[in-house]
Amino acid sequence: MKRLKNQLYIDFAMKILYSNKSLYPYEGGADISAFTLLEHLAEKHEVSAYYIGDIKENSKVKLYPQKIKQKKGLWINLFFLRRKWKKILKKAIEKEKPDLIISQDYFIGPSVKIAKKYGVKSIIFLRSYFHLSIDNFKSYLPEEGKFTSKDLIYQLQWPFFKFVVKESKWALKNADLVCSVSNYMRDVTLKFCNVKSEVVRPFVSFNECKAERKGDYILYINPDKHKGKEIFEKIATLLPLKKFLVAGKKDYKTELMNVDVVGFEDKKEIYSKGRLLLVPSIFPDPHPRVVVEAMVNGIPCVVSDRGGLREEVGGAGVIVEDIFDIDEWVKKIKAFDDEEFYKKMSKYSQFKALEFEDKRQFIRFEHLLSKLFN
Repeated sequence: MKRLKNQLYIDFAMKILYSNKSLYPYEGGADISAFTLLEHLAEKHEVSAYYIGDIKENSKVKLYPQKIKQKKGLWINLFFLRRKWKKILKKAIEKEKPDLIISQDYFIGPSVKIAKKYGVKSIIFLRSYFHLSIDNFKSYLPEEGKFTSKDLIYQLQWPFFKFVVKESKWALKNADLVCSVSNYMRDVTLKFCNVKSEVVRPFVSFNECKAERKGDYILYINPDKHKGKEIFEKIATLLPLKKFLVAGKKDYKTELMNVDVVGFEDKKEIYSKGRLLLVPSIFPDPHPRVVVEAMVNGIPCVVSDRGGLREEVGGAGVIVEDIFDIDEWVKKIKAFDDEEFYKKMSKYSQFKALEFEDKRQFIRFEHLLSKLFN
């Protein structure tokens, strides 16, 4: 361990093991962030990853995807997977002899338990609310203090959820370091779990999303109910002269003539067509990476006042406090018809995005890592 101008850094190569239910193919932004971090760590350290999925070609990380038949129902599946995963991790530790285990979300319980058993340091990343809420706070906001669901499918899994989340909360208290994706996530975790955590933002590679802008679409990404799909559709209906592009789900259906639909295979192509980004999330989005990706491209965001969105956009976007007031959304969107206002917000968006650049987050994480091994 060396110190330079009050900065700690590790001067030896570590063996790092990543453990989670998913990694590749990506199930969402959390997996993308995890893989981005692992690739970065693999430049200096020996990194291996154990997960359920497929191999990813041309990776610096040693990938060990596991083929495990899974059960229906998220919490039923996790309940029965725990024991199998502990056996897999035991063999992995005996083979890899890691100095550190990193995990996030679904498998934090078994990962920290095995790490403790073998005397290995552990780091947990919190990128969702599954350590608290059975449906990721899609039914109730954290402020309501309810961790159940209005969905019968989740209600039937409550006994399994209670068992899994008990182990997850034990893991939070026993991990060597807990990292939250936003201040909001940090505060919610402290309030309901009495666990302190450090804020490390999503690892967003600017090179992978920076585009040459040439379009004037209003973008809406990942059309799901908890992401405000119904709000979006009402907005598009009231603005028939504006063009909207829905990305993320090719099978999304709409009868609106001013809405086009694409997948999310080519990120740069999507952002090249954008003028604004809408994020009308109903659930408390912890720190959606699409906001950072849009701001990198100078695309201002109009977002709901939920989760980590307020801190993410800061003054570089527009926040809708009463998210079910469609007229308010329309008013905020029309404000960007003023070109002077648009140019100012576009420029500030690019400036704001620099706070979240992956290089800055790598430095932040490496400093925490160095303190952990000091």
